[in-house]
Amino acid sequence: QGGKEAAAEIDKYLGGDGVVIPESKVVRQLSGELMEKEQARTKPASLAVGERFASFAEVELGYTEDQAVEEACRCLRCDVRE
Repeated sequence: QGGKEAAAEIDKYLGGDGVVIPESKVVRQLSGELMEKEQARTKPASLAVGERFASFAEVELGYTEDQAVEEACRCLRCDVRE
């Protein structure tokens, strides 16, 4: 319940009316194109296990540009307002 109250307050702060649409109504409002298929999260590249022992380098190497674009295109089922 606290999360919904926080979402309503954030919506008001951002200029909305503070009414957060219940999830069941959101699914009906989204176009079929957006809800056509659920796309899994793109896993970022990581340092090989053997290389991890030899250095203090970052283990997760991040996304390539193409992976970042693909990840950004995923529908995260936010309360989309159109």
